[in-house]
Amino acid sequence: MSLWSDTPAAKPKEQSDTLIPKGKYQAVITNALLDSSGDKDVIRYEYTISQGPFQGRKIFKNWYLTSKTIPYIKAEFNKILGSAPKTEDEIAVVLSDLFLNEVEIFVSINVGKDGYKDRNEATMNKIISTGANKKLTVEKVSANDVPF
Repeated sequence: MSLWSDTPAAKPKEQSDTLIPKGKYQAVITNALLDSSGDKDVIRYEYTISQGPFQGRKIFKNWYLTSKTIPYIKAEFNKILGSAPKTEDEIAVVLSDLFLNEVEIFVSINVGKDGYKDRNEATMNKIISTGANKKLTVEKVSANDVPF
């Protein structure tokens, strides 16, 4: 017998189908990265609500980089950082800096269409505090800082 074979798998956590009501919430960015899906680049955020009755609940946001979404993505960066990254390489670095920051998010409910369920959506409003007490700015990012 071994520790591995003697230890049972954990039971999956029950996921609540209850939507988080529309409003402002404090959350931690528990994942932020530039990824790809098929032939498109996508910014992926994972927010974990850090206070109140929905503490611990997660909201996911994916921004696909298209000609229609990029202006909105840049506007969100401008709002929270004061300026937007100039290149996709800079996006990756800024996203890694956002990881584990406390932010205020607006949660809304996207009504499902064509057989899809209603779901929560989140928009980042402002940074409340940074995980390492660092000031986040886009200006400090250079192509040499890209982690890959």
